[in-house]
Amino acid sequence: MKIIFLTEGSKEIGFGHITRCISLYDAFHKRGVTPQFIINGDQSVQSLLNRKNYIILDWIVEKEIFYYLLENADCVIVDSYLISNKLCNQISDIVKTPVFIDFIQKRKYKRGIVIDGSIAESKFIYEREICYLKGIEYVMLREEFNKIPPRVIKKDIE
Repeated sequence: MKIIFLTEGSKEIGFGHITRCISLYDAFHKRGVTPQFIINGDQSVQSLLNRKNYIILDWIVEKEIFYYLLENADCVIVDSYLISNKLCNQISDIVKTPVFIDFIQKRKYKRGIVIDGSIAESKFIYEREICYLKGIEYVMLREEFNKIPPRVIKKDIE
């Protein structure tokens, strides 16, 4: 199975998209699938991607290489504010399962799965060719945040 994460990150724009995707990358890896990151960014992202399969590519400009990398992809997971609506639609046309991580719902998608893990009413919505997964149940947390023990809150302040 070929899974690609399409995202961005750099010392100029930050690393939030990458760190969010790392948790999903690790979940796939635990199940025997090694995805690939395609990151529009700079060398500052390397420390985050220790032992991950990735390339740094300006996928907005380097379209020929980008489309070559998408060949035979079963799933492309997009976490990007830079991506155009046109490119989202092209990915939907090319890839069997397009997934869009979108916490601000700023665009209309043609087809695929849209994940919105923001604090909102939890919903599973299916309309036409789009499945929306909404609510905090869909927040992608890295493993180190999954092992935090529950806090005991004392009744009386001491």
